[in-house]
Amino acid sequence: MVALDEPAAPGKSDIRLTRLTENLARSPKGVEVAMVLADLRVAGSVYYRNLNLPESYDAVLLDAPCSNTGVMRHRIDVKWRLQDGDFARHAEQQLELVHAAARLVKSGGRLVYSTCSLDAQENEDVIKAFFDSRAGGAFKLERSVRALPWVDGHDGAGAFLLRKTS
Repeated sequence: MVALDEPAAPGKSDIRLTRLTENLARSPKGVEVAMVLADLRVAGSVYYRNLNLPESYDAVLLDAPCSNTGVMRHRIDVKWRLQDGDFARHAEQQLELVHAAARLVKSGGRLVYSTCSLDAQENEDVIKAFFDSRAGGAFKLERSVRALPWVDGHDGAGAFLLRKTS
């Protein structure tokens, strides 16, 4: 399942959805993909049933809304747009989304949490808070990657691969 939350500004959303649809079309045969444009924090089992979708998945990708600090070289407006409290507000929303996405993962399945943020508050701290919660006990961290533009030569990001163990 690919969960998209809070579409980007008009125009950008269409481009992202088109690119994602093209990428998903290259999935191996036998891999079923459900792309859901919804706020996972409020979409419940009835929502999925009404769309004839399963209520749990082998893999869930959560590309969470964030501060965009990892893409500042392309989006120069970010440094003027960010306000005091934005990182805390994003981290709170991101943690809620991780919990919502985690409920959709089958036992043994994977959850990928990613942001285009460089800030630990939106990356490692969100994952730590998730693991500190009761729901986090059902998962283990298999891998994490943090890309830094000045080191890696491309946009900055954080990505965390979690495996549901129970």
